[in-house]
Amino acid sequence: MSIHRGILTRALATAVACALFSAPASAQPAPGSTGGQRESITGTISRIDSRAGTFDLLTAVGHSVRVRRVRYPAGLKVMAQRAEAGMSALVPGAVCRVECEVAASGATATGVEVLYAAPARMR
Repeated sequence: MSIHRGILTRALATAVACALFSAPASAQPAPGSTGGQRESITGTISRIDSRAGTFDLLTAVGHSVRVRRVRYPAGLKVMAQRAEAGMSALVPGAVCRVECEVAASGATATGVEVLYAAPARMR
């Protein structure tokens, strides 16, 4: 019994040591990019500030709900149902997938796909 316990202990110690000393792979920026990380965020638009050029996305994973502020540049490409829709498709309540570049100053959208249009308001 002690031989099996010793073998199991050594195997477990080896697995833990390998996990601790292995370095995670670092992402290299694409050639021609500004060096920021790229990220895809899916959420519901909760607020649009056209003066500041930002919109807030309400995201949720499990029991965690967060609001992410994303800047959008002029001429941002917005797609809805595989066709270009324009900025008018971005309204509160629309569910979107936003491709963005994340830097220390925040996230900047590079492309938006509207997954579900905002529901029509009931009177």
